[in-house]
Amino acid sequence: MNLQLFDETFEHLPSSPIVESVIQWTARASVAANDTTWHNRFSELLPEFPKAQPVHWQSIETMIDSDGSSQQTVNRPWIGLRLESEDSTWIVQADWQGVILSRLSPYVGWTEFSTLGIKVWKSFLACTQPTEIQKLGVRSINQIPIESFDDVRYYLKHPPECLDDAELPAMGFMYQSLHRIPNHPYQVNVIRTIPPKNLGTTVPPSLIVDIDAMTTDGHLEVGSTQEHFKALKWVKDKTFFNLITDKAIEMFRK
Repeated sequence: MNLQLFDETFEHLPSSPIVESVIQWTARASVAANDTTWHNRFSELLPEFPKAQPVHWQSIETMIDSDGSSQQTVNRPWIGLRLESEDSTWIVQADWQGVILSRLSPYVGWTEFSTLGIKVWKSFLACTQPTEIQKLGVRSINQIPIESFDDVRYYLKHPPECLDDAELPAMGFMYQSLHRIPNHPYQVNVIRTIPPKNLGTTVPPSLIVDIDAMTTDGHLEVGSTQEHFKALKWVKDKTFFNLITDKAIEMFRK
């Protein structure tokens, strides 16, 4: 694949079905896993996220004495921090293994999303001092309401096949595939699914298209985020427009 293909641009869809967009950095901190000293500093660097709460990991230890009695000890060490914007459409989750930025619906567009992502990453970098990035990922989760299983063919170029000859109606499906980008350190994981409905529920079904583009080089420089963003966005967008029918694209333009 020619690197120039990463220059290809894709149209913005005003009615995009994206319900969550995610940027994830896997980058182990140099500070200790339970070191809370960067908690306040990280929050101060990101005033866009006024809601802050610590994240704890819980473990229970049971000790049995010789007389058969037992004592339980509950440990809840601090392992990270969760930040939210005032309206809870922006979420940051950070711990000693990395940081995640999520944007919930409505999607704001790549420029605003990636710009804030860079700020979140630089803040995490300043507070936890990782020496390298093990993985960088750009992900979009699309949710498309449908009336019935048969509607999938209006949205997916390659819809799942039903067992018509066996007279067995389809209640749901999940198809997962992993694709490498030839000659480049990227891959994309794709999940297309209709989760089975719970018995008795009246919630209509939805088609989920989950596209997760990521790096494959486990030793990226901490300052290389922007250089990989362009390629990862191209992989994500190229995958989406190759999966979705022209009819569906026309609907999302409105």
